[in-house]
Amino acid sequence: KSDSDAFLGKCFPENNATGFRYDQACSLNKVLETTLEQEHISLSSHSTFMDKSLKLNLSYVGIDTSFYEKYNPITPNTDIIAIDNSKEESFTALMQKDWGWDDHDVSLGLQYRYKYFDISDTYFNGATRPYVQAYDTEHVYSAFIQDIYHLNDVSVVSLSLMNQFYSRNGSVNEPDNLQLRLGYVYDDKEWMAKTTVAQQTFASEPYSIISSGYGNVNLKSESYFSVSQELMHRSESLHNNFLFDYARLNDYPLIGPSGRPENSDKNIDIYTATYEAVYFYSENDKLEFHVNYSLSDSAYVDQKAKRFSTLLRALNTFGKWDVFNEIWCVDPAYSSKIYVDYTAGVDFHVTRDLSMQLKAENIFDNAEEFTYIEGVNPATNNLDYVDVSVTDPKIWFGLEYLF
Repeated sequence: KSDSDAFLGKCFPENNATGFRYDQACSLNKVLETTLEQEHISLSSHSTFMDKSLKLNLSYVGIDTSFYEKYNPITPNTDIIAIDNSKEESFTALMQKDWGWDDHDVSLGLQYRYKYFDISDTYFNGATRPYVQAYDTEHVYSAFIQDIYHLNDVSVVSLSLMNQFYSRNGSVNEPDNLQLRLGYVYDDKEWMAKTTVAQQTFASEPYSIISSGYGNVNLKSESYFSVSQELMHRSESLHNNFLFDYARLNDYPLIGPSGRPENSDKNIDIYTATYEAVYFYSENDKLEFHVNYSLSDSAYVDQKAKRFSTLLRALNTFGKWDVFNEIWCVDPAYSSKIYVDYTAGVDFHVTRDLSMQLKAENIFDNAEEFTYIEGVNPATNNLDYVDVSVTDPKIWFGLEYLF
C-alpha cells in the first residue's frame, strides 16, 4: 500500500476558481487511497547434454497485478473507485548447440517464446469498463548463429546473426527482425582494443500498442545501428581507457500530436566519447576518474543536444576503516545549470565477521534533475512542469554479520 502523494502525485492549490491544479495524476481529482498488489511466479529448468555442448533451458513466468484507486472529483463531490486488473504469462524454450572446429567456437540456437497479456479487466464504481485489446497473444520464433574465430593468441573475430519473427492474434504489425553483430578484439594483457559494429531491430513493447490510453496499433519496430571503438592501456599502477561510439536510431517511437507513440520519420544520430582512468597508488587505495561527452540530435527540434559529465571517485583503506568518496558533475544539454552530486561512505570492520556502515547520498542536494510535464492548468491553459531529482538526499546505516 503506497502513499497517494508519492505514488500518483498531489493536487496542489492554485490561485484559480477551482483551487486545484490539473495534472495527469489527479485530473482535478483528490486522490484518497491507492493500493497496488502483485503476485509473481517464476519456474525454470536448465539442462545440458552431450558433454555440456547441448543446452536446453525452459522457463515460465506468471504475473497478476491489481491496482485500486479511490478518489474524489471536484464535480460531483462523490467518492469514486477504479480497479484495473492485468494478467501476464510467458513460456520460453531455448536450445543451443556449441562445438569447436579448428580455431572456431560455433554456437547455433533456436528459441520459442509464448506471451499472453490481458489488461481489459477494469472496473469503474463496480461496473465493467468495456475495452477490447488490439491483441493479447504473441508467438516469437528466433534462430541464431555465432562464430568466434581465434586468429592467434591475442586476436579474436566474432560474428553473430539472429532473426526473430512475431506472430500476433490481431490486426497489428508482425515484426520480422534481424540482428547482426560483428566484433574484433585484440588483447596482449598490456594493450586491449575492441571494435564492434551492430545492426539491430527491436519490436515495440506490447503495452505501447494495446493500451487504450496511450497505445498505437500502427507502431512498427525501431532499428539501431552502432559502431564502437575501445582502446585500453594497462600498467601495474594505471589503467587508461578510451571509448568512442556512434549510433543511429531509425523509426524511434516518439509521443506524437495525438499523445500516443508514433514512429519518427527523423533519424537520430548520437556521438559519444569517454575517457576513464584508474590509478592504484597503494595496495588498498585507488583513484578513479571518468569524463564523458555526447552530442546527439534532438527528437523534437533541429538543435543538437550536448552533454558533459565528470566523475571522481576515491576508495581508501585505513586499518579497519574503508572510506568511499565520489563527486559527479553534470552539465546537461537541457539546462544551463551544472549539477554536483557528492556521495560518501565509511565501513568499519569491528571484527573479521562484523562490520558497520554509514553512507550519505546527494549530500549537497544538487543531483541532476529532469523536468516533466505535469499537466495543463485549466485556468491558464498553460503546461505545468515539475523538476524531479535522480536521487534524493539519503543517509544509510548498515550492520553486517557473516556467519
